[in-house]
Amino acid sequence: INSNGSDLQQGILILVIAVYMVGLLYKAFNFARNLRSIEKCINQNPKVKDGRFWLVELIDKVPPFSFFNYIFITNSCQRLPEDDLKWIKDHEKVHAQQFHSLDVLFIEFISIIFWFNPLMIYLKKSIQEIHEYIVDEKIVGIGNGKKGYAELLLKLASDVKGFNLSA
Repeated sequence: INSNGSDLQQGILILVIAVYMVGLLYKAFNFARNLRSIEKCINQNPKVKDGRFWLVELIDKVPPFSFFNYIFITNSCQRLPEDDLKWIKDHEKVHAQQFHSLDVLFIEFISIIFWFNPLMIYLKKSIQEIHEYIVDEKIVGIGNGKKGYAELLLKLASDVKGFNLSA
């Protein structure tokens, strides 16, 4: 009787480890695929050097985002008024200057390891919101255009999703 119980426990342990490893590999694969997508965007789209930043012009309809010193802006944003485009660039530059990409990568690594924890979704969303609050506060503090900046944010708000690794 004791060996059957031990076999059952071993079987359950092996099953739990197998399920954990499948989830871990799945999350790691998605993470690598997202990194590869960002790399493709960098390599396959026109880039312009802007100080220590690279502005990457995207054709796809995604919201502006940054990843380290790369700032990704779509063609449609390029057609915005000069002041609006400057706000967008400044917004993304603050993300890069504050190393928000490192925070995002760290949270992604943690969420790969703890993929089974539903609180990871909340943590990732909270970090992204905090980043946005920090950046918006800095951008609004630069000038007197609070109303204009708020109007720009409303104008840019859409259902279009960006990359998971964007900051």
